[in-house]
Amino acid sequence: MTLTAPVPRSRDVAVRLLAFATYPFPPALRERVFRLFDPETARIEEICSLDFLLGELFAAAARALLARQRLCARGRRPLGTTGQTVWHAPEVVVAELSTAWSGTS
Repeated sequence: MTLTAPVPRSRDVAVRLLAFATYPFPPALRERVFRLFDPETARIEEICSLDFLLGELFAAAARALLARQRLCARGRRPLGTTGQTVWHAPEVVVAELSTAWSGTS
């Protein structure tokens, strides 16, 4: 989780790193995520379930980072995450180049 703040500049926007922390997934959750990487074991209901669960986990990580830095979330600019990639096809595997991720709901 990275916390950044915009730094005013002339025409373009720059960011300044305020804080950084790594929060590993619990082992059981990590195993569930890894099962999504395999088309033989991935299930749409699990993808949907983990989308919300990972979103909650990422939100908890953001709150923990803010607390660790003694920063209040109120009045802060939104924090974001790209989520957890569960499928990435940089080359045409099916019909189109594609990427799917979870944890952004």
